[in-house]
Amino acid sequence: MPSLRKARFRHARHYTKVGQEADQLYLKGGENMLQGLQLFDCERANIDAAFECLQSSQDEQFIILLGWLVNAVVFVGNLRFHIRQRIRWLEAQLRAARLIGNRKHEGTTLGNLGSAYADLGDARKAVELFNDSLAIARETADRVGEGSALCNLGTAYCVLNEVQKAIKCFQQHRAITCETGDSRGECYALNNLAIAYRRLGDLQKAVEFSEQSLKVASKIGDLHAVGSVLCNLSNAYADLGDGQRAIETCERYLVNAQKVGDRRGEGNALWNSALILNEWGDRRRAVLRAKAALLIYDAIEDPNAGKVRAQLVAWRVRI
Repeated sequence: MPSLRKARFRHARHYTKVGQEADQLYLKGGENMLQGLQLFDCERANIDAAFECLQSSQDEQFIILLGWLVNAVVFVGNLRFHIRQRIRWLEAQLRAARLIGNRKHEGTTLGNLGSAYADLGDARKAVELFNDSLAIARETADRVGEGSALCNLGTAYCVLNEVQKAIKCFQQHRAITCETGDSRGECYALNNLAIAYRRLGDLQKAVEFSEQSLKVASKIGDLHAVGSVLCNLSNAYADLGDGQRAIETCERYLVNAQKVGDRRGEGNALWNSALILNEWGDRRRAVLRAKAALLIYDAIEDPNAGKVRAQLVAWRVRI
């Protein structure tokens, strides 16, 4: 390998390790999670440069390292990357996995790619990718991968309002997390069951599953998961007619999202609180929250932007 290519490879390998360190800190939760995000933010330019170098090469060593790099930052990337960038990185990883014939990595990448398309608002495309990921997980006897695929598939079914299908997926996912001792996965399974039962109108079950999920998320220190659970709890409390508790929970969600730099979570917290405040007669504060949410949603291309814009028009607010 020529000296320049060696130098580029060493650079990319080093920042793959840095990205991996950031992700590992993130997964430890609590203050470690914040340190991981801070490390990623500090080295973001170098990590981006490593990706650009690797994805432009046809060298097998570079291709293999590309797969490792994208995988190394999968959790921090979900919070820090714009959806379009996530898709670009994951599509490059998918090409790499297929080129070297790594079926397990291919399945994992298909699942992550499905999540990105789901965040972009394309639930049908997400279902297609999640089903492909699930098939590969079962083919390769990857139980953790199978659980993740079921979790993702259920989430997409919820968006498409196919709630019974979603519940079946979430129940299977929860069973796998208990079998494999995956606390983080169990947290997601419980939270997703809460979302599904709220859609069915069973608010008591929704609150029960959310509270169980919050206990697990708090125990493992997953601040991002804590935020997701608080979001769902605030919605359930609002549906139950407990406006005060709904607003308080939403405020906790907003603070948590800002703490970890979760832009989508921050937008969701602002939008949820806007709807609750309006329901309880505080239109002025509701409008301020909705406008703040719209700024974030537009910046990250979140599909909720259209809903917020339409609501502001209905409230006769100049945007």
